[in-house]
Formats: sequence, structure tokens, C-alpha cells
Amino acid sequence: MGRRTSGAKERNRTLKKEKELGDAFFPVVNYGRTLGLNPDDALEKTNKKFI
Repeated sequence: MGRRTSGAKERNRTLKKEKELGDAFFPVVNYGRTLGLNPDDALEKTNKKFI
């Protein structure tokens, strides 16, 4: 019962990768804020370019 299933291990790896990606986004978002930009607006405009 203490052993993780393959699915649980994969989910754990995914969560770790998501945290690392969030760590990479954080300074970029903060830099945008220091420039007086709204990070949500910037992301929305970028997303629209690819839709």
C-alpha cells in the first residue's frame, strides 16, 4: 500500500515540472510589472496571435 503507482509517479513529475515552469515565469512577470505592464493583458494579447 505504501508503493506509488506509475500514474502517481507521473503526476508527481508533472507537478514538479509545473512548479519549475512557474519559477521561470515569476521573474518575467515581475519585470513586466516594473515596466508598468499588466502581465494578464500581455499574455492574452500573445495568446490571440496563436489562435
